[in-house]
Amino acid sequence: MKKAIFLLIVLVIAGLAILFFGWISIPENNAGVFFSSITGYEDKLLQTGEFHWRWQKLIPRTWKLYLAETSPRRTDITIKGLLPSGDIYSFEMPGNPDFTYSVSLTAIYNLDNRYILESVITGKSGISSENISALYTDADTLLNTLIKDYIDNKLAEITIHQPDKEIISGKDLSIHIQDKTENIRLQELTVNNQVFPDIRLYLNAVSHYEELSDKKKELLLDTGLKNAAFETDLEKRLEALEKYGQLLTKYPILLEYLKANPEGDILRESRKLESSN
Repeated sequence: MKKAIFLLIVLVIAGLAILFFGWISIPENNAGVFFSSITGYEDKLLQTGEFHWRWQKLIPRTWKLYLAETSPRRTDITIKGLLPSGDIYSFEMPGNPDFTYSVSLTAIYNLDNRYILESVITGKSGISSENISALYTDADTLLNTLIKDYIDNKLAEITIHQPDKEIISGKDLSIHIQDKTENIRLQELTVNNQVFPDIRLYLNAVSHYEELSDKKKELLLDTGLKNAAFETDLEKRLEALEKYGQLLTKYPILLEYLKANPEGDILRESRKLESSN
């Protein structure tokens, strides 16, 4: 009986030891990617608050757990730029007005868990198990790009008929970001500050530049037509001189005629000579 009890105690301790050494604890606000040199990467992300046990942990030096922070990430973004062709239009305006703009925002987001797992397993975009945090750096860069594209598109829509049209809308911008990426779970987007130049002045500068361009085009066209007419006239004169040279070579007597009649028609006289011959 004592042996049975002792054996039971040993089995319970062994079971607890196996349970303990095979148990995986995931810290709060983290997710885990489990890797074993025996079975490879698991295709499931281990979450906080769930029970995880893996037999591979019982074999030393054959496993590793990579953690990715899942708490919302806050990033401050500042976008600076120039209204479309603003430097060109400013050059043509008195005082060279400044057509640069600046927008500052704060974004709070999470990365999709499946995206984190697949990125680690496949090494997507150069991500490895050791630098999971680089996924967030890439996400920050992507957010910058998407916001810049949104602003550029909005600026391109501004017309002389809608100079006061709203450029940055936090709600529309959030929808734009979510439509463009499935990997970022945007929780909050706040436009802290936006500074844009005088849009009416900018549109006037665009109109002024287009008027100057039209005048320059007309001037170039007129000059081109005059040059073409001059070149045509010059070509005709050269052809006539070439014919005169040929006639004088063929009929030297015409040279005496020209001396006596400077205003005479050398071509008419050459025809007379040909008919007499």
